[in-house]
Amino acid sequence: ARTTEWWSRALIFAAIAAIGLALALFVYWSLTPGETRPTVREHLPGAIALVVMGVALERLGAIYVANVVARATAVYGAIGAIFGLFAFLYLAMWAFLVGAELSEISRERRARVL
Repeated sequence: ARTTEWWSRALIFAAIAAIGLALALFVYWSLTPGETRPTVREHLPGAIALVVMGVALERLGAIYVANVVARATAVYGAIGAIFGLFAFLYLAMWAFLVGAELSEISRERRARVL
């Protein structure tokens, strides 16, 4: 088995997180309508929260597949995988909404201070 150095895994993780952050910023910015569209900087707290929650969901999904789906029979494994996918999509939706709300709350607080 090939062993990977810890620093190369950390570098790959950082690169994937940076790509995820850029994608989250783009999606938040592009889906925000109106003349008073928040700037990319104002979306940053929510995008960071979305990336952190996304990484946590990915890790939990890997644990779920390793412990539940992989040990099940063919029929129950497929059903378990479908329910796991639905749960992942549901939690990902909530992560997206929590990130968007966090961005808006920080924007409102910043506007009150200024």
